[in-house]
Amino acid sequence: MTLFVFFYFGSIVGSYFETTNQRIARDDNLIFDRNKRFLRSQCDDCKRELSWLDLFPIFSFLFLRSKCRYCKKPIKIDHLMSELLFGLIFCLLILSDNSFNLILTIPFFSILFAIALFDYKYFLIPKIYLQFFILISFFSFYFEGSLMNIIFASVMTLTVFVAKQIMDRIMKKETLGNGDLFLIFGLGLFHSPIEFSFALLLASSLGIVIFALKNLMKNPIDKVPLGTLLAIGSICSFSFF
Repeated sequence: MTLFVFFYFGSIVGSYFETTNQRIARDDNLIFDRNKRFLRSQCDDCKRELSWLDLFPIFSFLFLRSKCRYCKKPIKIDHLMSELLFGLIFCLLILSDNSFNLILTIPFFSILFAIALFDYKYFLIPKIYLQFFILISFFSFYFEGSLMNIIFASVMTLTVFVAKQIMDRIMKKETLGNGDLFLIFGLGLFHSPIEFSFALLLASSLGIVIFALKNLMKNPIDKVPLGTLLAIGSICSFSFF
């Protein structure tokens, strides 16, 4: 029963961040509409405000058969996938034997995977997410970390920064966003050096594999969503160590 409660709470958080990501992408106000009223969820197509019956994560999607109640146009599968993803992440957190307090891990991984979803779609990390992410990382460092965390995080971030400068000059374009550097630093504050190293290794390995496969399939790409890969590396590291 506890696991189901955490799963469904996670799906609610996932639904919220999916909607927030869309508003950030459209550069909308995140709190008020044009009439200075608090924003409410609405259909992406007909813009009709949704009733509370339409807002139950997963169940509403299935009950409405993935169509808007009003205009009957398909609801993007992204909503359901985000709800399922966050639900599974929350279950993973509560099942983990790690000593971190859930008060810290839940907001940390919630923001991290909101970043991951946004970066996957738009190859960009919103500043508002980064600000909250770094703040939570410092809280985690203050309560659970050690001096080695901040030293190792700083060294690794500086190393990646130097590598970025070299690659930018060679490729004559930006190869890594500054948001990724802040994300790496925040991960270093949160994770132990071993966990952090594993997360970076897994993220970079996945990036190399994706890059290689895309090029072998004659569908070349010049960048990968590093924020997404770092989030995968982070949750795997947190679960395994």
